[in-house]
Amino acid sequence: MTLAYLCKQLEKSGLVEDLSVTAFVVDHKAREESSREASMVKGWLDELEITTKILELDWSTNTSEGKARPSAFETFARRLRFQALGTACRDNNIETLMMGHHQDDNVETTLWRLCTGARGAGLMGIPRVARIPECHGIYGVAESGEAVGLLERRGVSRGVVASGGLSICRPLLSFPKARLLDTCHEHDIPYVDDPTNFDPTLTPRNAIRILVSENRLPRALAPPSILSLIQASQDLLKDTINLSNEILRHCNLIDLNLTSGTMIIQFPPLTSAQPAGTIPTRRTTKNQDQRNRQIQAVTLRRITELVSPFPENHFPLRSFENFTERVFQPSTETPKGQAFTLGGIMFQPFQRELADHGDAGDAWFLSRQPFMRNRLPALDFDTPVPPVTNQQEQHIQPSDKYDHTPWKLWDNRYWFRFAITPNTPSPSTTTETNDENGDVLLTEDTLPVTIRPLQQADLHHLREYLSSSPSSSSSSSPSTASSQHQQPKPTQNKKRKEVNPLWTQLSDTLSRESPGQSRFTIPVLIVNHGGKERVLALPTLDIRFTLSMSILNSVPGERIPCEIHWEWMYKMIDEETVKSMSD
Repeated sequence: MTLAYLCKQLEKSGLVEDLSVTAFVVDHKAREESSREASMVKGWLDELEITTKILELDWSTNTSEGKARPSAFETFARRLRFQALGTACRDNNIETLMMGHHQDDNVETTLWRLCTGARGAGLMGIPRVARIPECHGIYGVAESGEAVGLLERRGVSRGVVASGGLSICRPLLSFPKARLLDTCHEHDIPYVDDPTNFDPTLTPRNAIRILVSENRLPRALAPPSILSLIQASQDLLKDTINLSNEILRHCNLIDLNLTSGTMIIQFPPLTSAQPAGTIPTRRTTKNQDQRNRQIQAVTLRRITELVSPFPENHFPLRSFENFTERVFQPSTETPKGQAFTLGGIMFQPFQRELADHGDAGDAWFLSRQPFMRNRLPALDFDTPVPPVTNQQEQHIQPSDKYDHTPWKLWDNRYWFRFAITPNTPSPSTTTETNDENGDVLLTEDTLPVTIRPLQQADLHHLREYLSSSPSSSSSSSPSTASSQHQQPKPTQNKKRKEVNPLWTQLSDTLSRESPGQSRFTIPVLIVNHGGKERVLALPTLDIRFTLSMSILNSVPGERIPCEIHWEWMYKMIDEETVKSMSD
């Protein structure tokens, strides 16, 4: 209530141009009286002239029969609450969610983490600004909503990354609860005290709250000491990131290919001395050696997260410490050419000489680790089939005018959405029906399509399909729309006429963009029609395989040719990491 009041005063002051404040009241629906209480709070906010909306939580999606297990209630409630708040902010075009956490909350949280054995960054307290939690994979809420292009050195686009999403801001974190209560009393702002918050038998956090409020903790655990601990932990993290950035500046980012989710990087050696081309470490005491290893581990984790199929900080930092010597301090005892997997990423030695970078030396090729057998991620979309009339046939609208599927996150790396768009046939686009792929007549309201990883069986199918098609037929050729992926013209080899140039063309592209086993981690678009899977495209490589599709026109017997239009963007990545390596 204090936060709501202060936000309204800021809106009235005009200090922030076009500022509009909306209050969300969460009705947890966990008690019979919760709806009445939510309406009461809304009434208070209405009196403050604040636009207010009540968000009712739906427990049926998280628990059986809509009832939460008592032991998991707080976990479920937190997830549902943040997802409801995040979705409401997105739907109301709100970019920042303000929360009323105060200094007492910060102290209690840190004390609890200290009791559970947290160290280092785990004792930083509640962040003042952060991305919204518990909303991973919800488009427009978690690290998504816009697209930002990344350019490689020659100015050729290598894909777009997701940007945007909702931020949480806690402007009252520096103020104790007593200060907030004083503000309420001075301005006659109503509020509610929850008596369950002070029952020490309910939760460990309640017990900590009682000890803090009654000053029953030793000086080392008193609020001033805990606040000093929080500040020291924040300073430690800031220093760690600065030193990590120094290491990154000496890393040679040879390639970051978002279309295939791979990268090539050359790591610098790190020594206690300072020869040319190396990074100096600090003094080499036992404690400092451990500190240096932590900084290297932070750097290694930041790099792997650029292509990792897991959310940020999914793997603990200690899991990276044992691998720092493999990349930063190559050991003569470690066999050269030995690949390894770390943080969901496959590290493979890269020795190929590049014209722009000279000898790559100890460079590594990083890609998503291979998928586990029978655990391939598949994402289904029901693509809306648009109704078509003669008028639409003559005036085909842009693809963004047609209904798209919702954006979905595949393999925690790629966002996709699809639409079916009619097109006007012309000599350059008209294709013959192929017996293998056939003609797909869309008679339902939706067409099921699937995104899954490319498999060896897909390549066998494509090789047979392309080899059975005349090399001169445009209907058989894999097509691409991006300049950096234009297929090279196949060379004529009189001695090997049996090798179809179209298959060679596709093989060369895969070898260039996603070499080796990494090609089996890129997404493939599958059309599900008539009980049969048909490979339509490698969407991130902008390669499309011919599939004749049509929609029944309003005129009986007439068909309008159409195609599947897709959009994709890579997951949000840490721009600071990329810029530090890319200068």
